[in-house]
Amino acid sequence: MIKFAMVLLPFLLSSAGVLAQHRKLTLEVNPGCGDKCKDRSGALIHVAAIGPNDTLHHVWDFFGKPTVFLALTPPNTNLTIDWDAYLSHQGKSWDFTNSTDYVFALVINKIIEFEDLNGTAVYDPTAHINKTVIPTDSCEWSLVDESRESDEHTASLKGTFPKDTNNTGNILIKLSAFADAQHSNVTPHLFHTMNSTQVDFVFNNLTSYFNTSHSRYALDLAVFHTNSNHSILPVNKKKLDDEHSPGVFTITDLVTADKDGRNGYLQWKDVAYWSPARIMTNSTIVHLPPANPPILNASESFVKSGVFAYFGEALDDVPANSVIVSFGTEDDGYYGGTNYITWTFLAGIGVPGDDSFSLMVLLILGLGLGIPSVLVVITTGCIISRRINRTRDQLLAGH
Repeated sequence: MIKFAMVLLPFLLSSAGVLAQHRKLTLEVNPGCGDKCKDRSGALIHVAAIGPNDTLHHVWDFFGKPTVFLALTPPNTNLTIDWDAYLSHQGKSWDFTNSTDYVFALVINKIIEFEDLNGTAVYDPTAHINKTVIPTDSCEWSLVDESRESDEHTASLKGTFPKDTNNTGNILIKLSAFADAQHSNVTPHLFHTMNSTQVDFVFNNLTSYFNTSHSRYALDLAVFHTNSNHSILPVNKKKLDDEHSPGVFTITDLVTADKDGRNGYLQWKDVAYWSPARIMTNSTIVHLPPANPPILNASESFVKSGVFAYFGEALDDVPANSVIVSFGTEDDGYYGGTNYITWTFLAGIGVPGDDSFSLMVLLILGLGLGIPSVLVVITTGCIISRRINRTRDQLLAGH
């Protein structure tokens, strides 16, 4: 029992340290745009997460390719936007009033429908298969909801397809910024830090672009960061089957190379769901290719994105990698089985959150393991004591 208390004490101290950290959140939609943004599809949401020593800016840009842009700056730093230049997709139309310490950005670049005849659900961009690639800037994006709670600010957006595609489905994206570190209330309950954006992605009732019962979807993501090289290190960490997402045993971290103690990351549990009811019977697997190749000449491909709005032509010199994830597993009915799939992940700066047992579970484990251990020690002591006494009595009787 004493040993368990010694193990538990550091956990309690570290938990208290995490809980003590806090950011104050403010959320603005199209800040400073005014009439320029009226009757125009798209939205830009800026969440300033103000800490005691710095400010983390979450900029969620949906006027082109959806961009999750995270910038760590000194305190009292503001985002400035030249709206005329920005809406005409000119570079360097975003800026900050102080220099940024670190930038990590994610662009949702393409949606890919592919025919999975071999049933692996793994998308290979070099394979000769039926596929349709949909650039996300061809979608019309609209803000459908926003919320401002003290510990979490969110925005929900919907993307619809051009009429000439005859695709009547939609894409739903909910983004969340957090004041502190804790588990999300959205299944699979990722453990987020106060330096991360959570992205909840839904493919809802999408229409297949070709006549097949073997249709699956993949997401082509582009990751940009102000590190000195292009390296992204994929790490699959075995995790415990905890109370937050029973049956999910692995979590994936994609982490950029360290720069002066700073890095960016993507993180997700290796599970997606075929239904709004996010339970294990409706779950499937998230696949990630072994390589995340660098992106070259990004300023040409990402003109309609938040990263070009900030970096401009210098985007070609910013380290960038392509990350393609696909969803499914053998004999799961493919996308057409439910016409729905949802996946949740985190984009953040710093060290990814470490998923672990909650304090309540640790206490229960402590009681469950500690009490029997004490009983075993007491019982063993009694047996040894009786044997010693019996041996002593025999020796005395022999005399």
